[in-house]
Amino acid sequence: MSTPWLKQDWFKLLIALGVIIIALSFVYYFVIFTPNQAKIKNDLAKQELLYKQEQDQKQQELKAAELQAEQDKAAQSQALKEEQIKNTRAAKISRNKNFATCFNTAQDNYDANWANNCKSFGKNGDLTPSCLLPSNIADSIDQHLKDDRDYCYKFWPPQ
Repeated sequence: MSTPWLKQDWFKLLIALGVIIIALSFVYYFVIFTPNQAKIKNDLAKQELLYKQEQDQKQQELKAAELQAEQDKAAQSQALKEEQIKNTRAAKISRNKNFATCFNTAQDNYDANWANNCKSFGKNGDLTPSCLLPSNIADSIDQHLKDDRDYCYKFWPPQ
């Protein structure tokens, strides 16, 4: 039952089969494999581009955040300086007010002390030159005024 053609041409059949297999391999490579490789390369290039864009965007956001932090720090520093200046001015004004109050109180105490001593000596109790006190009392009142003024200068020096 064997055919004489198969026995005589088996080598030709093998060569034809080999040529068909090689042809199918070329078809597979050029029709299926190569276009698929191009698609893979294209997809990879797109992914690389997206990755680079994401990295650039992250870097820009980081730079923007750093810049914003620097601006916030500068603004905070400026606000702190302005607050310090304001507090310094307020302290200076307060110190000057305290000094003026102290100085005026010292003068008022001096005037009241002088007037009380004038009354105790039977004089009219005003600060006119007609109310002369004994030198030891006048010196004591003057020294008390000087001590009070020195206290004012010590604790609230004028600026």
